Amino acid sequence: MKTLIPIVLFCIICVSACQLTKKNNPLTFAKNMPHYKSCASGNNSERNRCTRQMFDRKIREAFVYPYIAQKMGLEGTVYVQFVVNSSGKVENVKVIKGVHKHLDNAAIKAVQKLPRLIPGKQDGKPVSLLYTVPVKIILD
Repeated sequence: MKTLIPIVLFCIICVSACQLTKKNNPLTFAKNMPHYKSCASGNNSERNRCTRQMFDRKIREAFVYPYIAQKMGLEGTVYVQFVVNSSGKVENVKVIKGVHKHLDNAAIKAVQKLPRLIPGKQDGKPVSLLYTVPVKIILD
């Protein structure tokens, strides 16, 4: 009986930890995806397409090509992952496939400047969603 109590306690802790992790993990799709106010019309697919186009535009506008990267002739595509949290704020920005630290850092800074969105919703409740965007950097 003494060995059964620690085993049961361990199982309860594991189940609780799994449920906590599920709540905190961002979704990859929701019934209503996050979107910008200017993208509010149309169905979920149209709002999502409009929002992704806005991501591209806003990132291009905010991207600052580091002088050292220009001198080195660096270019390529940096894949950046981020979460749009349940209040619509962009957070947890990180590079999942980079080119060079100078371009990677510049891409992160540009994504961090994305304006707040109308949060995504699942079952009527705001949820966090995970995005990955390519940031294509070309030396002119």
